[in-house]
Amino acid sequence: MIHFKVFREGWRGSFRICTTSPTEDHRAWTDASIPPVRLRLYHHRDGARVAYRETGTGQFYSTDGGAIKELRTYTNLRRSWDLIIPGDFGGDGHTDLLFYDRSAGTGEFYATDGSGGMTLLKTNTGWRGSWDLIVPGNFGGDGHTDLLFYERASGHGEIYKTDGKGGIAQLKVYDGWRTSWTFILSGNFADGSASDLLFYDRAAGWGEFYRGLGDGSLTQLKVQNGWRNTWYQIVAGDFGGNSWTDLLFYERPL
Repeated sequence: MIHFKVFREGWRGSFRICTTSPTEDHRAWTDASIPPVRLRLYHHRDGARVAYRETGTGQFYSTDGGAIKELRTYTNLRRSWDLIIPGDFGGDGHTDLLFYDRSAGTGEFYATDGSGGMTLLKTNTGWRGSWDLIVPGNFGGDGHTDLLFYERASGHGEIYKTDGKGGIAQLKVYDGWRTSWTFILSGNFADGSASDLLFYDRAAGWGEFYRGLGDGSLTQLKVQNGWRNTWYQIVAGDFGGNSWTDLLFYERPL
């Protein structure tokens, strides 16, 4: 008989199983009180063996006047997704999802059905394994959610349009961008038909607004210097009620 302990850490699906058995092989573990997940057993330096989750967990919730209701739980998601990007990638008005695995250079587009269900649109392989930011926006001017990819180490950016089926086509390649952009946000900063962009460099306390021209091209609107270099998050939204994209800046004490 194998004796083990279950340590629950936070929300469901985040736990580990420890055993000191020297003979148990790698296997999948489940527990009746926890949604089934695949676990893999590893040796610890102190001789104990620890089982870690092989798959990730995701949950969809609907909201209604401040209340939330669970729509669906997924316990078989890849555990190596680095970025999950929302947007209308299926063309039906629902918010769909792009999952990006940096180490594998893989991106998967999923359509959602409005009730927590997901259907794979397309798997894209051979992507760079070094994208730091993927920014959704209407950069192609046709209403689909398009994508800006940014690699910080090389100051490299690429803008792609999507086709509603999980396919992407390159619009523009940019070299020579700053290697220190902390955030890139899309929004309506110039009152055009395409998405515009705000670039923020935390170390420099610097912001730059750019107008999107609808073909992947950008023109600079304004440079803002003297911004705080301690903003931890910048959130875009319509907070002023006039259709312009406004901004929430948040500083988290060290």
